[in-house]
Amino acid sequence: MTVSKPGDSELHLFEAEVGGHVFLVDGSRLFDADAETFNELKAARGRGGLTDVLGRLGLQPDAPFIDDEPLADPPLYALSLAIAQKCNLGCTYCYAQQGDFGGTARNMSRETADAAVDLLLAEAEPGDRRNLA
Repeated sequence: MTVSKPGDSELHLFEAEVGGHVFLVDGSRLFDADAETFNELKAARGRGGLTDVLGRLGLQPDAPFIDDEPLADPPLYALSLAIAQKCNLGCTYCYAQQGDFGGTARNMSRETADAAVDLLLAEAEPGDRRNLA
């Protein structure tokens, strides 16, 4: 495979033993390209006509695949509550001083535990599974 440096912020062209390839940054899309298409993209990149060629090839989306909009939070299906700040392993190499991290060990308050369970169940539909450990 020929190593190449990125020449454009929109795409990266590279050649391997099996032929040319086009990596489109938006959407992290990778395509094989025949020699004619590869050379056409290479030439278009040099003269600034890349958008037209990508559009003709059907590779220019109407809207970006990746934008600056944050992703929606995924639904909460599982929760693991550390109710007690204690460890029963007693490892001699423990970086956390047997779980107390150098302070006094505490237990989670009932209010915090209840709020966590309420959060877990808040978006659940009847029949949905939720896991609590």
